[in-house]
Amino acid sequence: MRFEELVMDTVVCLTLDKWETVSGQFGGYLTKLVQHADMWGSRLAKYSRLANESFADVPWTELSPEAPNYFFRPVGASDAGYGDFVSALDIFPIRSTGVQTSRDKLVIGFSQSEVRTRLDDFADQKKSDEFFRQGFFRDSRTGQYPRGDTRGWKLPEVRNWARENLAELRSAIRPIGYRPFDRRYVIYHPRMVDWPRHEVMRNFAGENVALLLPRQLANVGFRHSFCADLPSEMCVISTKTKEQNYVFPLWLYQNGVNRTENLSAEFRALMDARYDHHYSPEEIFGYIYAVLHAPSYRTRYAEFLRIDFPRIPFPKTKAEFDTLSKLGWALVQAHLLRKLPRKGLAQYHGKGEHEVESVRYDPKDEAVWINKTQCFKPLPQNVWDFHIGGYQVLDKYLKSRKGRTLSLDEINHVAAVADALAFTIEQMAKIDEAYLAAFPERG
Repeated sequence: MRFEELVMDTVVCLTLDKWETVSGQFGGYLTKLVQHADMWGSRLAKYSRLANESFADVPWTELSPEAPNYFFRPVGASDAGYGDFVSALDIFPIRSTGVQTSRDKLVIGFSQSEVRTRLDDFADQKKSDEFFRQGFFRDSRTGQYPRGDTRGWKLPEVRNWARENLAELRSAIRPIGYRPFDRRYVIYHPRMVDWPRHEVMRNFAGENVALLLPRQLANVGFRHSFCADLPSEMCVISTKTKEQNYVFPLWLYQNGVNRTENLSAEFRALMDARYDHHYSPEEIFGYIYAVLHAPSYRTRYAEFLRIDFPRIPFPKTKAEFDTLSKLGWALVQAHLLRKLPRKGLAQYHGKGEHEVESVRYDPKDEAVWINKTQCFKPLPQNVWDFHIGGYQVLDKYLKSRKGRTLSLDEINHVAAVADALAFTIEQMAKIDEAYLAAFPERG
């Protein structure tokens, strides 16, 4: 086996279990040996090294991978202590993945009236099953069922049931968080939605806020935290399978009235003892949200944030906690568009039919055009480029409405989102400054 055959990209990592001599460089047998080396430089330089160097020339580092992650790379001093932070799982005991409809195109729409009209059509006997199969469903992946059908959901059967229970389905239409800053409507009923996650989503019957986080990332680079005040779909943060978001509500409701905090008893005891103070759930939520938006935290622990739910560090002093908590809660309010400093960004210009024909950003004019005559400006490049999870926020919002006529509410919403993103950029810088002051050794 040649050396170059064992190398992928810039990392060399070998696991050898009683392997015989490799390229004549090692004699005898090797038992359970894990070695690591990095290779940096241009592709040409790497190819040259691979072609000309031997195993003996490589400065290997021997590793002893340990549970639970069994890292096949050195874990440096910069990672020290991360395992002692508090996992989101240990903070919020009740959580679940977001709502999975398995048929978004049918049950989710841009407005309540749109979903209701579609529901009425769904129950209309004059409409054929084929109309819905062709218009709302992709081809069957397995080929075992007609388009739109699954093992537990057969289009003709559900349509017959819908005709008899139309009032019940109409009353089930409600808002849902669909993408960042993109609230839509869903027929939230178990006959129409495969995984409603009612045990968690029922807690939005009263005022609430939830943290949205993925368990894993497809790539290194954490920007996958957001918040919601209503039931949320599983792909609010990303459409990648690994990155589907979990929903961590702050409050748990009984019968939609009485509520208790969704903070574990162990975590609550730790907090009360650490700071000799009983923080409100909102103050704790704000602190966590701030840490998750600190660029230094995201960079320092990028590898860990890629493989599991975030773990949260807590500062030594109450003053440091208070500073980050206030900054984080202000960011929560901005992301919920409840309390937002307005900056006058993304004002609507031009005359036309308000139809999104194509989305084009002009950096020179700081404008995003939706057709030949109408645009939103000013829109600075950093605001236009801003990502949450797997989405470039404003680009995603507008492109998802291609072919549609923007309503006045949607036009005003674009301006509000632009202001929220500009505030986020500024607030993250303030958060990072406070984070580094609280954790100077972790910057």
